[in-house]
Amino acid sequence: MQDKETKINNLRKKIDDIDSQIIDLINMRTEIVQEISKNKVVGPAIRTGREAEVLRKVLTKAPSNFSRRSIIRIWRELVSAYSQMQSSYSIGLCAPTHSVGYWDIARGYFGSASNIELYKSPKVLLQKISDDPSFIGVFPHPANDPETDWWKNIGVGSNKQTNIIARLPYGGKSIEQFEELEAIAVASFASEISGKDRSWLIFELNKKKSKDLLIKIARKFGILGDLLCQVKEDENIFIYLLDVEGFFEIGSKTFEGYLNNEDDVVSIRSIGSYAL
Repeated sequence: MQDKETKINNLRKKIDDIDSQIIDLINMRTEIVQEISKNKVVGPAIRTGREAEVLRKVLTKAPSNFSRRSIIRIWRELVSAYSQMQSSYSIGLCAPTHSVGYWDIARGYFGSASNIELYKSPKVLLQKISDDPSFIGVFPHPANDPETDWWKNIGVGSNKQTNIIARLPYGGKSIEQFEELEAIAVASFASEISGKDRSWLIFELNKKKSKDLLIKIARKFGILGDLLCQVKEDENIFIYLLDVEGFFEIGSKTFEGYLNNEDDVVSIRSIGSYAL
């Protein structure tokens, strides 16, 4: 019995030593981040592509018997705290329903200490994002709210500079969440390529198409993805939202050569990308 207690005490001492090393490493990381902040060119503190690249590497080194979701949460808390140190930003959450669940995943991505304000109107939140470069909006994913159409106003009019920068939670929804919800983060600074990305494209057609036919048209252009939702604007305007493979920067001219009367495609535009 004495030997077991001695062994346990020794192991606890090792844990205490490791905890001290963790704090020391955090102190070292903080000093480096502060040095980078002093020397870097002014820009957004959040670099979604870079963050995703680093997190993917972290996950490859994580122990197999340790919760992947916990690793993501720990790392997101850490990187969010550093982002706030470099450049303060605020989060606007548009959640007319399921607000507690969306609040949970917003905090999971942007950190538990983030300043989050609840919005009921997507239009008001989009305008706030356009007016304030330090403001990030979080909106329900259409898969959770098929009636939502906030996405069709991104990248046009007064929202010309806005675009999708991330999908929440990182890694997709999980049964470990309060509710199995997903959300999309939108900002007025550009999304960033990570090497493993998906984009949202809006197809505008002058005739209604079935889901299968629309996907077929997209594939003819070399675009592979899934239809998320659709909106009828008027008698001759049908808007389709696709989640597709690859990184397509907002304002890209890539799609100009795809437009033709044969497929009734009026326009194709990217409204941003997110890292996997």
